[in-house]
Amino acid sequence: MSARKNDSIDKRVPKNIGILMYDGMQALDFVSATDTFTEANSICKERGLSTPYKLVTISAGNKTITCAAGIQMRASFVLADCPALHTLIIPGGEGSRIANQDKELKNWLSTQFTSAQRLVSICTGAFILAIVDQLKGKTLATHWRYAELLQKQNPDIKVDGTALHVKDGHIHSSGGLTAGIDLCLFLIEEDLGSDITLKLAREFVVYLKRPGNQAQFSEPLKHQYTSDHHFAELLEWMNQNAQSAITLDQLASRTSTSQRHFSRLFKQYTNQTPMQYLESIRLDKARVLLTTTSHNIDVIARTVGIENSDVFRRRFKHHFEASPTEYRQRFS
Repeated sequence: MSARKNDSIDKRVPKNIGILMYDGMQALDFVSATDTFTEANSICKERGLSTPYKLVTISAGNKTITCAAGIQMRASFVLADCPALHTLIIPGGEGSRIANQDKELKNWLSTQFTSAQRLVSICTGAFILAIVDQLKGKTLATHWRYAELLQKQNPDIKVDGTALHVKDGHIHSSGGLTAGIDLCLFLIEEDLGSDITLKLAREFVVYLKRPGNQAQFSEPLKHQYTSDHHFAELLEWMNQNAQSAITLDQLASRTSTSQRHFSRLFKQYTNQTPMQYLESIRLDKARVLLTTTSHNIDVIARTVGIENSDVFRRRFKHHFEASPTEYRQRFS
């Protein structure tokens, strides 16, 4: 019987949560993970429960490492003397693209793939996790900025640069920095249930159920930064006025170009037609309203600028792979 099948034998025994440390590690990734599991211990202790986690820090090299910000930290263990782990968490950082060339680390991770209950990467920690041969065919999330590079370097895995976090078997991975907190909350909810996790989320003042398959960023944010101030102003205007009836001619006139030339430039910049982009904004606004208000579907459709509620339902399901009602039930 593998180690993973023995997970629930004795809930009173703290689970070893290992956190890998290496030169060039992102301190925020490391601290967000350690603090989340430590706070979970505190909440359990307050309730008279045994503490569920024991944090284990492991260095890939010397015990003392230097973070990307120049901060020095000291690990409790090195790879060779690390105790058995329930969960291994790999933070991101610019050093991940150097650490992933370490053959000793690769061999150690291959062992952890078999023995640990969960292998977890945060942000660009995916560059380290991806070196494990057994990950072939698995899906890893990472920060959107580095998704293309990760995929190029690891053609045998599937890279997701859009999701907040992804679970593929016992492999878990997250997108950017704060998505690591979402992932840690998800892991703790798997272990302890929603009651304690809700308390933990309130302590951290974060959303409890920011689901993994939500995008790392909304449509407007994808194109927020541009050297073309005309486009920047137009996209902001579209975001602010999405609920209004907007025509292609109206958009083109705001950039003082013909409809044909405007459409070509817009597609080059956003990889969408102007109307596709406008629909994306409206549907992004709709999913927020679905999870933060009790408005019915017809009202939400009109509020975001889609008069025909049947069209709204079809386009929403196509965009998010769930009907508006299913989305509300799942994420609110």
